[in-house]
Amino acid sequence: MKSTLYVKCPKCGETGLIKEIQGKYLCAVCNFDYTTLKDEPVKLDEMLVSNLKMGPMGQIMALTMHELITIMPTMESIQYVKDLAAKNGIKLPDQKKGFFSRLFGKG
Repeated sequence: MKSTLYVKCPKCGETGLIKEIQGKYLCAVCNFDYTTLKDEPVKLDEMLVSNLKMGPMGQIMALTMHELITIMPTMESIQYVKDLAAKNGIKLPDQKKGFFSRLFGKG
């Protein structure tokens, strides 16, 4: 297993490791295939919001999973997730300082 991503699964509800197998991202608990969410934007957004609500680590995992699932360019993916967080009243860490900024670039 190559992954170190821990995400709350929309199928089993557990926060678990994501397994990367042959280009698919699977829940290590129930084998839910996250790549299927690319064709289900409402369910993808629900999964992202669930993880965004978990705080900074969940937010980083949501940003990473969105980019992996949608295959969007990095900055476009980050902006999408930031907009989704704002739309759902989720405050992200200050974009001008700290770990979040260094990891995901300018605000």
